[in-house]
Amino acid sequence: MKFSESGTDAVTGKAVLSKLKFTRALGAHEVGVMNHEIHRVVSFEKVAPFTLRVGFDNGTSQVIDFGPVLTGELYGPLQDPSFFHRVRIDSEVHTLIWPNGADFDPATLHNWPECAPTLKALAETWDFTKQSTNREIS
Repeated sequence: MKFSESGTDAVTGKAVLSKLKFTRALGAHEVGVMNHEIHRVVSFEKVAPFTLRVGFDNGTSQVIDFGPVLTGELYGPLQDPSFFHRVRIDSEVHTLIWPNGADFDPATLHNWPECAPTLKALAETWDFTKQSTNREIS
């Protein structure tokens, strides 16, 4: 994935990526123009099982219940409370990360109320995909 032409939103003053390009084996395919706000996770606090209050560089925070999306090969291991609590902030990409490499885009975390229903629906397919693969192997 390649990002290009970053700039600043004239209204909010936030950094944005104005074009997103995917590079494919057969050449580059422009997906279209899209604005993507850049957010940085600066803090988190455990508030309940599988729930964190996540703070961002713009002073806002979200209380996020990760429980509904902890499924599949990548996020499933986070169902273990002791493993979930090993979360940290990655200093390079400024997001939450777990020891197995599981992470979330900081913009997704920032906009969790809008993103959560889609992520939950996707998580339901992650388990189905794993179950289907296991049945095919058996």
